[in-house]
Amino acid sequence: MSVTTTVDQLLLEVARQLSSPCDNVPIKDRRILLSLSKQLLQGKFLTENQANLLVKIFNENLDFVSSVNNVAADIINLNVWSTKFRIIERIRKISIDRSGDPRIKVEFTYDKRLRSKLSSMSEQIQGSISVCNQREFYLVLTEKNILVVLSEFRRDHFTIDENLLNFYHEIRNIIKTQSNMYDVFSLTDEKFKKIITDRVGEISVNNLLALHDKKIKYGYKVFEQIPEKTLPSLIAQRNYQKIFIDRNQVELTEIVNSVTQLKRFPILAIFDGHDPVADKNMLEMLLNSVKSNNLTSNFGIYFRYDKSEDTCGFNSYINENALNTVLDETTAIVGIANNKIPKFMIKSNWRPECIISFTNNFRTNKSSVYFSDVDLVIFYNTKQPLHGTINAIM
Repeated sequence: MSVTTTVDQLLLEVARQLSSPCDNVPIKDRRILLSLSKQLLQGKFLTENQANLLVKIFNENLDFVSSVNNVAADIINLNVWSTKFRIIERIRKISIDRSGDPRIKVEFTYDKRLRSKLSSMSEQIQGSISVCNQREFYLVLTEKNILVVLSEFRRDHFTIDENLLNFYHEIRNIIKTQSNMYDVFSLTDEKFKKIITDRVGEISVNNLLALHDKKIKYGYKVFEQIPEKTLPSLIAQRNYQKIFIDRNQVELTEIVNSVTQLKRFPILAIFDGHDPVADKNMLEMLLNSVKSNNLTSNFGIYFRYDKSEDTCGFNSYINENALNTVLDETTAIVGIANNKIPKFMIKSNWRPECIISFTNNFRTNKSSVYFSDVDLVIFYNTKQPLHGTINAIM
């Protein structure tokens, strides 16, 4: 064979000899060589880094490679390739996505270290990280998330949206000066004050319950505490979006009463979706709680069990109690299975003001990502979830 054989052609020769187990080549090297060979056969040429790795492995296993081609050493030394190395476009951008509700968009081509950094942020950020594809990630646009994301990535040569960068520096300055400029009773921004008064009510100690309850949603702070330790006040004064209420200590009727006082309708109820008996029990409890509070709410329970699985009459209970209303703006309570969100919900304008989850598995799935902007999520169960930052209220 001529020495003009290219290094990538040599790889294909070597790979054919590796198709069966070979003790002469370490398992890790064998796996890499076969993977690179498969890539070439699929019409995807090597990158420069992959080529350098290939040459390194060839040199470390030169005896075996030479047994396949007796001029392998010359081929490797000449370092001739059949085509130019494939260049991977490097993307590193952080911007504001305005295709719907504004979100932070983090975009980068695959990088194991950056993926690891992003994953480690999940315990610090508000809401969830939504993955669009292999290189696009979305987070709720909040001051805290801006601070966390830019603090982690700004030294990694990302192109950062100028508005985000300005927000970041402003937030950093506020932290450094320990300013209470977001204290709701000391606000100077008239537009911000008007938004609060329009959507939350008067900025007054007489309206502490509502002011506390909506502080996470609108990003202001309330330092005055509500002296009465009632369930509505405990929920309103939560520090985080998600809270846990022990089913053994608090009746669901009390929770429904509390979210009614907090004007938190409509409600999205998350059911297990795998246990018809448990789901029917929780549905009965929810319906009785609504009736006990003298509420006449339109129900829409948008999941069913297969007939063979529905041994307790879950499906018939929905029909008998008219809990299958068509989703529209008047639907006050919606119930879905944790593992699936109906497509018609995504296409609708319906949004909950509160989520009550009867399962601790409401996390990192399509439903939790789609509703990650809801600022009150109540986990109602017998054990507190172990994931994320969650206030244990009772």
